[in-house]
Amino acid sequence: MTEVCTHLDQVALSELPASVDGCDDSPNRHATAHHHATSHPIIRSIELGEDWSWCYVDEVAFLLDGIRGTTRIPPSPLSI
Repeated sequence: MTEVCTHLDQVALSELPASVDGCDDSPNRHATAHHHATSHPIIRSIELGEDWSWCYVDEVAFLLDGIRGTTRIPPSPLSI
């Protein structure tokens, strides 16, 4: 396991989307499924107050500098 993400050159996002579709799955399970389906190495939390990123390939957590904005996430119908 490396101590740094070697995929930072693949980051194309500088601003978070204004909103996203809700997901009934846990965020980590959803992100892992996305990684397996697309081979995207990096995910970033969009939960309010969280700004961590994770590289699946290098198995390292880190913070990305320069990401702006906040994302509205609709409440899950399972929490009602």
